[in-house]
Amino acid sequence: SLTHDSIIVQIGAIKRKRRKNEIEKVLSVFDEGKKHEISINENDYPEKYKSIIRRLLKAVQNQQVRNTMEVEDEILEELQLKERAAEKAILLAKKAMEDKIKAEQEKEKAEQEKEKAELEKEKERNEKELALKREKEAKQREKQLAMKLAKQMLITGVPIDKIIKETGLTEKEIQG
Repeated sequence: SLTHDSIIVQIGAIKRKRRKNEIEKVLSVFDEGKKHEISINENDYPEKYKSIIRRLLKAVQNQQVRNTMEVEDEILEELQLKERAAEKAILLAKKAMEDKIKAEQEKEKAEQEKEKAELEKEKERNEKELALKREKEAKQREKQLAMKLAKQMLITGVPIDKIIKETGLTEKEIQG
């Protein structure tokens, strides 16, 4: 979003032993080390950059600049702590949400399994009822056939005790 041309330098990417050109040598001033402490020999840098080096040395030696830098460091540390805390809170919230979704999915799965078990029980009840109904119908047909047989036997003069034995009907049913 800058409105002018710029170059971004990653100081950490410049190797200490392989400083190829003058600019890399000058940028080595910014190598990571102890905060706000600088130990520089001006003669190690090209002549055209010595004014920059002197200016940096003056800034570090000025107590007000050092105090400002320390305050900035404290602010940056506090911001980083807050950022880490916010990231942690986001991760915890995300994990909680994932756990909640997982629990809901497990609950839904358990409910589906319960419904499936209930459907199976209902199916078994229906099958038992159907079997009982068929058995009852079969007994009724059997009794009707026995009654027809008993009627025919009575017509042909077969004694009642023999009809009872053959059909399994009671005497009252036969006479009825």
